[in-house]
Amino acid sequence: MRLDDIPLEMLNSITCAVDSRTDLLSFALACRSLYSAIAPSQLQYHDIRAPLRMPALWKRLAHPDDLHASMVRSLTILYNNRAFAGLDSLVGDAAGEERLPQEYSGLGESPTGKPAREIDLLREWEGDLILALKRMTNLHRFRWYRRTPVIQGENDIWTTLRILGTVRDVQFVDLQCRSGRAELNTPPIIVSPSFLSLRGLSSLDIRREETTSTSTTVDVALLLKVLTQNCYDMKSLHLHFNLSINSHGASIDFLIQNVDWPNLRDLYLHGFTCQTSLLSSFLDRHRSIEHLTLSRMTLDSGWRYLTLSDGALPSLHALDCQSPVAAAILKNPKVAVNLQSLQGIDFRRAVYLAHYTSWDDGVEGDGGDLGEGEQVESPWIAQLADALRTRPSITSLGIDCRSVETPVELARLAPHLTELSFDGLFLVS
Repeated sequence: MRLDDIPLEMLNSITCAVDSRTDLLSFALACRSLYSAIAPSQLQYHDIRAPLRMPALWKRLAHPDDLHASMVRSLTILYNNRAFAGLDSLVGDAAGEERLPQEYSGLGESPTGKPAREIDLLREWEGDLILALKRMTNLHRFRWYRRTPVIQGENDIWTTLRILGTVRDVQFVDLQCRSGRAELNTPPIIVSPSFLSLRGLSSLDIRREETTSTSTTVDVALLLKVLTQNCYDMKSLHLHFNLSINSHGASIDFLIQNVDWPNLRDLYLHGFTCQTSLLSSFLDRHRSIEHLTLSRMTLDSGWRYLTLSDGALPSLHALDCQSPVAAAILKNPKVAVNLQSLQGIDFRRAVYLAHYTSWDDGVEGDGGDLGEGEQVESPWIAQLADALRTRPSITSLGIDCRSVETPVELARLAPHLTELSFDGLFLVS
């Protein structure tokens, strides 16, 4: 059968199953007749990124006679006010990249008639969105870049997604209202019973603003239990919890002790504590990890005592972490032998231990008996240099430009490098 002979119903079934908008465009460009059938509607509705305040769009998608809702594969709800504290630092430009069907582009709709309270408008807009979600039968990815929803309970957004049963990729920023208005102070998403009822996710990305250590511990315990029980084929996990200055983070022991995800590719953890032995075992078991980021993570006995088995992390291509973490993971030359990119490190010979993730004293020490202002010789620089020297597969390095005395020194240490990043400035050989 020729491509241009495919029945329209079959064509719609194919295009609605394509996750990537780029792949959909490539398919549409295969021939002129395919493009004419796909481009006008499928491409415009495939990946919608809109503010919540789009009632006309939600009402159209919710209408029983409209066929566009089934074309939506990815839906992102953007925050209207980019000045909201903490949003840019958590998600960057992703929160402001609007993508709407052509007839709705540039229509930031405003309420008409009698002014309404903000809480009433939010409930109305969320209600319209929920009705539209119920008809998005091919929705695969849902992203929420707003403060927590105001509609809570059996008919909220998360319950709708669970009943829909098609969503496998969820991303959200758990932003709390700081206005002091009690009616907008809804609970964090990660403790919402309806959110915790989601099952079968293969990709989860959660980013929380600053919290106290007490609330983080309680909230995360519920989340980790759900991940262990309800998500059996996780491929990408991104957990970023900004903590108060006096907090060491919530324990992630329960998760790393109880899950086995054979297809895990991407792992990003920020702001957690765990037992050294449990993390060692977890990394040994998950040989499929390709991208690993460990940020502000503290081990009970310190990173110095992390030990990985020969052959661990054979698929790891990119590692992003502080120098002591990189030195600990890579001290065994038979670990991560295919690593290509190492980011976030430095080569300072004299360091303030309190500025780094714990090295050999765990959660309680934060640098041991050494004060904030006392410099010592780096206890990990030699180990880190050996790791870099013995891995010719590493071609991309991201470092603090102030930590290398001369470019010649770095070139002598790792002549196999082809790309350097100094504080965001990229140099390519």
